[in-house]
Amino acid sequence: MQKFLLIACLLTSAFISQSYAADSKTKSSKKATIEELAPYDDSWKTSFPGSSPAFAEKSAKAMGEQEKRRKVASDMDQEFFEGKMSKEMKAFRELFLKVKTAEELDKLLAEADKNFDSYPADLQFIVAQAVPLRAFRGIVWKLIPTVEDSKTAHSLILTQVKNMAVNMKIFLPTEQWQAGFDYVSQPYMEPATGSLSQQFPRGSEVHVQAFIRNTVIPALRISAARMEKINLSGDFAVWDNKLLYGNGSFPSAMDRYALFGEVERHTALMYTYANLSELCYQSAYSQQGALKLNQEIARLYGWDSVLSKVDGVPAAKRVKTIRSPAYAQWGVLFGDGTKWTQDAWMFMQRSVDHGDQMWQAMKNRPVSEIYMADSSAALPFQRPVNMRFENLKKMMDGPTAIRSFVTDEKATVNLKEFYMNPPKDLKAMYAIGFDKESEMLTKTLGNNSKVQYRNYFHGRGTEWNIGLYKKYFPDVQSSQDLLKTAKVLSQGWGSFVVAVPLANYLN
Repeated sequence: MQKFLLIACLLTSAFISQSYAADSKTKSSKKATIEELAPYDDSWKTSFPGSSPAFAEKSAKAMGEQEKRRKVASDMDQEFFEGKMSKEMKAFRELFLKVKTAEELDKLLAEADKNFDSYPADLQFIVAQAVPLRAFRGIVWKLIPTVEDSKTAHSLILTQVKNMAVNMKIFLPTEQWQAGFDYVSQPYMEPATGSLSQQFPRGSEVHVQAFIRNTVIPALRISAARMEKINLSGDFAVWDNKLLYGNGSFPSAMDRYALFGEVERHTALMYTYANLSELCYQSAYSQQGALKLNQEIARLYGWDSVLSKVDGVPAAKRVKTIRSPAYAQWGVLFGDGTKWTQDAWMFMQRSVDHGDQMWQAMKNRPVSEIYMADSSAALPFQRPVNMRFENLKKMMDGPTAIRSFVTDEKATVNLKEFYMNPPKDLKAMYAIGFDKESEMLTKTLGNNSKVQYRNYFHGRGTEWNIGLYKKYFPDVQSSQDLLKTAKVLSQGWGSFVVAVPLANYLN
């Protein structure tokens, strides 16, 4: 079920990254603002679980003690694993393996949501991550009117869904996976009204962004709050891979079961908070016009069009399109946008904190196939992983000097400022000056003959708004300094969280 949630998140993220086209034919009823459809509300913060160094220290101690109680894999058989599963977990497993339809899946999730507080910790951990799937019921069906006016986006998302369907039939051909795919892809009857589930209005993509604010983010917040309160510091709990591979799988105990505990809880929280951070950031900026914008840029590359001339698509062409009047609202900070970026920052801090706690405990976990979170891929790289988390934690506190492990150059980044006082318009971060040297150059060869060749640097960005960038990179005094900063961040441990998004505005 957790993987169905991942599929739904991927589809929604694909839409967010290329959606929200403006439609000149939209009716007045579709012109509501995001603040009207999904006003910012921070009342949830009063009851959200807190975080403190003392709490982290207590958690680390509990994880350390738990890891000391580990067993040798040869001591574990089916009787051992089954004996560690709570009766409630076994009952849930039995019910889940009987699911054959989307309606049965929804009924199971609704019941699990209602009874969450009465469950033991092992089942709570699974249910907390599965219940958010309910927010995505029918998401593919609901998105159709929004994307079908843009051939590029419609084709890309439709292809993704079809690939998921085909891969499911090949690798996970179970009734439960079919029910889960139907759950996120098909229309359904609303239980409360008995009417057909509503699709997002055509030409009013702000409704999709409101859906993210009103439904998806609250569902993930509840999931995180629940996992914060779960205590898995006792004996290890047990996951049964039959929940993933269905009836008929694993005729023996070999490879069937996995142990999970505090390390896995912190891992789940790390990813949940990272998703919340990204969704809150996406909720801060208007994406109006992005579907049409992406379609127009796609035509520059030759997609959905016939090129009369192949000359590449340098930054100068892309940025000119992005800054055209038709897309004036794209990338503009909403009136309540800063509140959302500040929430995004808080969730990013939580993600880094839980990731660090997970890593400190995992270093003491032996390489073994019996754990849900296997440390074998990370333990040989303890030095770089330690440095990544060290830099990430520093960046969570404020301005941080990042050192290139390639050249030993340094660059200072103030990531916190970007979220506390974000840019008013993301378009301002793109280049304002470009390489204007001739697109075709002439080279004189040894025999004095001359030949023309393409100048591949023509149209690249050469100048940026340094006044804006200096707020977030204090050492930057020129566009050359900015390019050097991007290079250093790409070569620093943990600074990829800055380098990758920054590259989008520089290349």
